Amino acid sequence: MKKYILIFILFILITFYSCNTNYKIKRYIESNCDFDKSDVCYINLKKALKTDYDTMYIFGGTTSAEEVSKIINLKYTNNNWNDDSWKIVLVKNREIVYEDEYYSRNISFFQYEDYRYAGCIGYDLYTDSMFYVKKLKKASGAYFYRLSVESLE
Repeated sequence: MKKYILIFILFILITFYSCNTNYKIKRYIESNCDFDKSDVCYINLKKALKTDYDTMYIFGGTTSAEEVSKIINLKYTNNNWNDDSWKIVLVKNREIVYEDEYYSRNISFFQYEDYRYAGCIGYDLYTDSMFYVKKLKKASGAYFYRLSVESLE
């Protein structure tokens, strides 16, 4: 019986991890970018997340549902976020089509000058799904991917 419970728990963990935004983006980058030839490439985030959208919003983990609602101008009620994560909200035709949290350990979105503020709430807004990806190395030796809408060379 314990064997079946362990298998079930592993199945749930694998399923949860594979649905995670970090995993989806990282998996897409690693299967579509050839970093042996170059440490940069372009990806379409709509394809990586398998979701069509008009606008992507990224909020800090401490942003409340009420604050998200004000910024995206749609009803938003999800307050179940970790403070150390980022919130991704994708909107298509004035409807939320995707939401998730991601951690910037191995994926980092970078907005050069367009970080926005609504009062004291900071957020990123992207209307383009094409991202420039650069593979970078942390001081620890681990790699991460920086996504931006333009080359930051």
